[in-house]
Amino acid sequence: MAYIPRIQTKKDLKDYILRQLGAPVINIEITDDQLTDAIDNALELFMQRAYAGVVSRNVPLEILEGKQSYTLPYEVFAVMAIKTTEMGGITNQTPTDLFSMNRFLAADLYKGNGKVDLLSYEMTNELLSTINLLFSKKCTFDFNCISKELYLFEIPTITEVGMVECYIKNVPVYSENPIDGQPEIETTNIYNELIVKNLATAYGRRQWADNLMKYSGSQLPNGLVIDVPSISTRAEADVLKYELEIQEMYSLPVDFMIG
Repeated sequence: MAYIPRIQTKKDLKDYILRQLGAPVINIEITDDQLTDAIDNALELFMQRAYAGVVSRNVPLEILEGKQSYTLPYEVFAVMAIKTTEMGGITNQTPTDLFSMNRFLAADLYKGNGKVDLLSYEMTNELLSTINLLFSKKCTFDFNCISKELYLFEIPTITEVGMVECYIKNVPVYSENPIDGQPEIETTNIYNELIVKNLATAYGRRQWADNLMKYSGSQLPNGLVIDVPSISTRAEADVLKYELEIQEMYSLPVDFMIG
């Protein structure tokens, strides 16, 4: 039986946060919108810092003659390169790779013909890569991750379809609600990630502590006093702990060069 995550929607995660804060035993004074903000903030931090928060994709882009500025989808986090047929240069690969040199060589080896000189093949590949690096066209660009504007420094002289090599955020997807007449519901595995649940709960606890500040210094009818400072102190400690955990355990190591 396939594993099905327990928490797949934002509503599921909201219910989880409330339970972690003590509901229904304790009356948690926090609004639904504030829970939404806590979850969104946790997701945003996770997608910015965690390697699992983004995925590598090639997004198609129609490059128009004379147009330098393009707006990419909101999910795009970073742009690595722009590839087009005109900028591809010399290569041993076809766009689909279905009829490439590698395909034929792999088939030949699989059949046991043994006619392939792998050393010569590797040297040829290196030569083609060097030629492509030196003589192919390069597309210089600038990308703003806030406005999502992709700006080409050179003015395109033709209209063509290109591929934008980029990282996109691992955002929730939408699936059809089985109930007729209802809107689509948000579903994703990211809500079930332990660090996302912990961080969203910490943000929710901090918001709850801020809401309880209205009781600061006052005594309840039963004579009890709400210990708001303790709730706030724990919330801040949890936020710091889980933000640091994302940075240390969920981020890729920083690349460096030696030599």
